[in-house]
Amino acid sequence: MKVRLAGIDSPERGQAFGAKAKQALSGKVFGKTVQVKDRGKDKYDRTLGVVRLGEENVNEQLVRQGWAWWYRKYAPDNKTLEAAEAEARKAKRGLWADANPVPPWDWRQAQRAKTDGKQPAVTGYWLNTSTGVRHNSNCANYRNTKRGRECGPGEGKACGICGG
Repeated sequence: MKVRLAGIDSPERGQAFGAKAKQALSGKVFGKTVQVKDRGKDKYDRTLGVVRLGEENVNEQLVRQGWAWWYRKYAPDNKTLEAAEAEARKAKRGLWADANPVPPWDWRQAQRAKTDGKQPAVTGYWLNTSTGVRHNSNCANYRNTKRGRECGPGEGKACGICGG
């Protein structure tokens, strides 16, 4: 049975923290019997579910440990996931240790733009001098910080959305 964890979104394969998030989930449930509370189907016909391992809500624990985002778009009123994400952010757990974590929905959108040919040519680069992250001119974060400067394509750490 394929289950899409309801109310959360984890980094994608190929995205920063994607492998670690997958390891965190596998480490919790692989080879174990879990309960899935069915929340319907997504647009790809996968079961949306809340996964429980005994008394533990696995969806919530992935967020609390910093391996997933609370997916506000699909669970806007979930105060438990909201609190779990706030706790992980504050403690800089998991992906929140990154100065500029990229939500998977933004990362997927950037990947689609790269493959569908709609992305314009890069005309420059911007280095956020606070975080050391480099953005290209196609990025929503380009020139979006006061503490930044023009830079070259090899300076700083590449942005997780645009690839810098």
